[in-house]
Amino acid sequence: MKIYHYTDQKAYFGMQTPGIDGKTSERFEDFTGLIPQLRFIPIGYGLPKEATRDVSFAFIEKEPKSWIKYQEFWENTIQHIVRGEKLVILSFNLKPSDIAYIVDRIFFENERIKKESNWKEGYEKYWGSRISIHDYNQNYTLPMVIIENGIKFKRLNLELTVDKNEFLTFHNHPLA
Repeated sequence: MKIYHYTDQKAYFGMQTPGIDGKTSERFEDFTGLIPQLRFIPIGYGLPKEATRDVSFAFIEKEPKSWIKYQEFWENTIQHIVRGEKLVILSFNLKPSDIAYIVDRIFFENERIKKESNWKEGYEKYWGSRISIHDYNQNYTLPMVIIENGIKFKRLNLELTVDKNEFLTFHNHPLA
């Protein structure tokens, strides 16, 4: 299965040097590529320890239609991913040895936009939506891939480099 990782230009260049942004890390000291470095769920919500593992995030489509139709969530996600001006989209094929799941990000996004968020309940639902990528049947509102292992740089394919604002303008158009 081919999946798509969105990142920014600085992070993409960082993937080409060992460690995280040129700094060594215990697990990935000599590793070049996509390194899981964001917690799936923050510590402190009473969930199993594995819920707080570092992961990488990806989409199941190059241009995820289900995300794009929820403009506020889509734009917020792109703004969060791309800190600089350039969006970079990478693709790679999952191997049977990759530790990958699908989650429904709608539970996180719904809590993010509420004035009175119940993060504990939202994170429980988000964690509860986690299934093997091989069991996914296209039934999630905002499907997101989480990958627990590193992906070597030689497996990554550069799909697109584009100005972030240009990308968002195109994808926020009603006919996009």
